[in-house]
Amino acid sequence: MAEFELLGAFAVVLGFGLIVLCFVPYLAWTYRRYGTVLPRHAVLIVGGAVYGVALWTYTILPLPQATVEWCAQHAVHAQLHPLQFVADVRAQATGGLLGNAALRQVVLNVALFVPLGILARAMGRWSLGRIALVGFATSSLVEFTQLTGNWGLYPCAYRVFDVDDLLVNTVGALLGGLLATASVHGADFTAAPRETGIGTGRRLLGMLADVVAVQIAGVAALLLVGLARDPTGHWRPPDALAALVTDIMPATALLLVVPMLARGATIGQLATVVRPVGPDGGPPTRWRMLLRFLTGSGAYFLLTGLAAAGVGGVAPLATAFAVVSLLAAWRTPAHRGLSGLAAGVTYLDARSTTTEMSQAQHVDHGHQLRRMSTAVLSLMTAGYLVLTAIAAIGQASTRAGLTALVVLVIGLAVLTFAMIGYLLVNGAVMLRRERHSLGNLLSLLAGLGTAGLLATCAFVFATTTGPAVALAVGALVLSGYLGFLMLAFIGYGLIYGRAPAPGGVDAIVILGSGLLGSRVPPLLAARLDRAVEIFEAEDTNGNRPLMICSGGQGPGEAVSEAAAMADYLRAKEIPPDLIVEEDRSHSTEQNLRLSWNLAHDHGAHRPIAVTSDYHAFRAAQISTELGISTQVVGARTARYYYPSAVLREFVGVVARRPLAYGLTGLLLAAFAASVTFLVLPQ
Repeated sequence: MAEFELLGAFAVVLGFGLIVLCFVPYLAWTYRRYGTVLPRHAVLIVGGAVYGVALWTYTILPLPQATVEWCAQHAVHAQLHPLQFVADVRAQATGGLLGNAALRQVVLNVALFVPLGILARAMGRWSLGRIALVGFATSSLVEFTQLTGNWGLYPCAYRVFDVDDLLVNTVGALLGGLLATASVHGADFTAAPRETGIGTGRRLLGMLADVVAVQIAGVAALLLVGLARDPTGHWRPPDALAALVTDIMPATALLLVVPMLARGATIGQLATVVRPVGPDGGPPTRWRMLLRFLTGSGAYFLLTGLAAAGVGGVAPLATAFAVVSLLAAWRTPAHRGLSGLAAGVTYLDARSTTTEMSQAQHVDHGHQLRRMSTAVLSLMTAGYLVLTAIAAIGQASTRAGLTALVVLVIGLAVLTFAMIGYLLVNGAVMLRRERHSLGNLLSLLAGLGTAGLLATCAFVFATTTGPAVALAVGALVLSGYLGFLMLAFIGYGLIYGRAPAPGGVDAIVILGSGLLGSRVPPLLAARLDRAVEIFEAEDTNGNRPLMICSGGQGPGEAVSEAAAMADYLRAKEIPPDLIVEEDRSHSTEQNLRLSWNLAHDHGAHRPIAVTSDYHAFRAAQISTELGISTQVVGARTARYYYPSAVLREFVGVVARRPLAYGLTGLLLAAFAASVTFLVLPQ
């Protein structure tokens, strides 16, 4: 049994090694035959690879040290009597079914070929007659390999050739075919829909294929160098030479030289049928390929090469770069990744026509940028990079690493108390300058709440033990979770809201806000001025987009927001025939939905929205929920007004999914409180 388990483990390891070697060819084959990677098909391929190796290991291994002397004592003879296994089973019947070794051998032989029938039926949709022929042929190959001593490699047969195995193995293959017929009905993989877009999975598979190809080429190159230096295999190369041969040279060849010969496509992109294009729609120029190499996989292999050569502190940076690259390929528009953004390269389906590729370049792929999950991932990535940098410093110098860690902890503590002070001061300013509403008091309430929580927890830690301390820890974790979400929302939203407007838009939607009677207040004026800036930039390039003013009439307003905004734009010398009023909306959702309907009615298909910078990210999230593909551009807000406004926006984001955010926070708090209670002395 120990030998059986050892052979099984060896089959799994060797099978997955075979999968790695065949990974890139498999990607190329499946994308050209089926147009995509089919998960069910991939699972069958992996299972088939492991099974093929297992068939070899269980029938051929272990390989003995066979000599003429060994053969004289251990050589086996062929069993050429058909149905001899029936007599063997009867002869051992007195021991019961479980103790019948002959019966157990028959069952194992049948079971060994059942997967062959399943794979043939599920993948090839073969008939049972064809499966029987393949089972018989495969069994014959195995048996004659055993009979001939691995086709003459050994002077004798060390495994028994058994004519009965041809029968029972064929029966096993037929049984597998019947099982597959009853369960999977021979799925037709050719009927699967073709993947035409460049999705996350396709980009990541291409990147993985590049890494696998470089690693295989590096290992092969190192083996060749080693054999050239010392055919006995005892030569060990210096670390610097090994890094050059296994990382830097193959990466340069496959990720830089090959793309320059293949219109910009790497090995992984060729395998996944992806075509890189530059800003002009043609293949990337050579300097763009070089820039993509230095900011993509090339940089990763350069870092891993330096780490392998013994350069301290580089290994954590290589890992961090890989993580950030994967996240960028997942979340960036059109999944361009860091290198695509840096080099100005876009990725399209290589099978698309020229017209389809042109249309694909103008499709909005920025929906990932408008998600709260992207904000959270961005903050997590930033924190991860900071910790990675500290780890790298620590590898180079332990003392410097500890110093950097202490500075980070002290800095976070100082930042927390500084933020409390800022919120309190800003709350006092809001009390003086704005009306006393709950929304305008949020910064003051947040500052008082955070200060009160910290003071309460400090008092609990200093004066009590047991459950009270656990509850205090839970409260801190809950507040930390909310603080983390808020920091992600504010930081990412500030970057998103102040991003430049895209070019070539055909409509600019300005989201309204409250009026002072019929007068446009400063907050709304800033949005209108930002829209005018975008209009003038487009007009300079010969493009005259529509200006859609969106906002109904609210309490205390003498006219609709749309009418007041239109008057403001006319005063800014915007042509009246380009101004469209949408005066029925009373919320951001209605602003976006009704304005987009108006834009389409006027023949506009590439609109953008303009609002305040604090509101841009939430408005963008709402547009994504409504199925509207657009960028939302932010106008600057007065500094004193920003904290309360952005806190109000954050509350609005959490309120849209209270169950998800609330349950996550409560689970984290409960877990932290439980662990604290268990570890504290009772």
